[in-house]
Amino acid sequence: MTAVAENFMGDVELEEEQRVRVIEHLVMVHLSVQKYSLDFKAIYKRNNFSTPKNYLDFINNYIGFLKSKRKYMENLVTRLEGGLATLAKAQADTKDLSEVLAEKNKIIGEKSIVVNEIITDITAKSEVAGVQQAAAAKKKEELDKQSIVIAREDAAATKALEEAIPAL
Repeated sequence: MTAVAENFMGDVELEEEQRVRVIEHLVMVHLSVQKYSLDFKAIYKRNNFSTPKNYLDFINNYIGFLKSKRKYMENLVTRLEGGLATLAKAQADTKDLSEVLAEKNKIIGEKSIVVNEIITDITAKSEVAGVQQAAAAKKKEELDKQSIVIAREDAAATKALEEAIPAL
C-alpha cells in the first residue's frame, strides 16, 4: 500500500519529510477503515467493503484537495501581494504629498506674515482715516453753522443795502 501511495504521490510537490508523513497517514487511514469495517460488521451485522479502488480514490481525492487548496492559497498570496503593493504605493504617495504640504505650509507661513503686516497697515490707516473723517465731519458742521450765519448777515446786509439805495 505504501508503494502505491508513493507512486501516485510522486508528481505531487512535497518536501521529503512531509511526503513520508502523508503517505503513512494515507496508509493508516485505509487500514483503519478496514479494521473498523470488521467492528461495524460485528456491531451492526452489515458489511462495509474497503476496496483497492476506494484506496486509489482516497489518494486521488487527497491530491485534488491539495491542489485546490494550494491554488486557493496562491490566489490569496497574489491578492495579499497586490494589497501590499498598493499600500507601498500609498505610503510613497503620502510621503511625497507630505513633502509638498510642508513646502506649501512654509509658503503659507511667509504669506501670512505679509498679510498680517498689510492688515496692521490697513488698520492703522483706517484709524487715521476715521480720525480725519471725524475731523472733516466736525469741520463741515462748523462750516454749515458759519454758512447759516453768513446767510443771515448777507440777508441783513442786502436789506440794509436796499434801504440805503433810495437814500443814496
